[in-house]
Amino acid sequence: MDINPIHNDEEYTKALETLEQLLPDFFMESDDSETYKHFETLSTLIEAYERSKWPSRFPDPIDALCFHIKQRDLDLKDLEKIIGSPLTTKRVLRREEPLTIPMIWKICKAWKIPVESLTQPCCIKETKQARKKHTVH
Repeated sequence: MDINPIHNDEEYTKALETLEQLLPDFFMESDDSETYKHFETLSTLIEAYERSKWPSRFPDPIDALCFHIKQRDLDLKDLEKIIGSPLTTKRVLRREEPLTIPMIWKICKAWKIPVESLTQPCCIKETKQARKKHTVH
């Protein structure tokens, strides 16, 4: 059996059909059989194509926080209890300060939010205060 990269929907459909044909034998085969190796390789190629075509996107961390606050009928005070400081909480939500790793872990633990949703790149506004911190004297 030939195994080729998947570049388009037609090749993707053909790969899925081939995988479906291999499925009944897959569970009966040993790990070193040709059918098993073919199934594994084809599965990997299909997964790679699906990721490139339909990437999984997590929301912006601040958007994710706002969503959870609204969805769970929480308010700023609830987030302040986790982060620890009203000023820091407001600065984070205004995108003036990034979420730190300890903040992320506390929020994820308290609200059962997937870590991935709070660790995505986030645009932080540059404030006068931030510029002063990074100015070389």
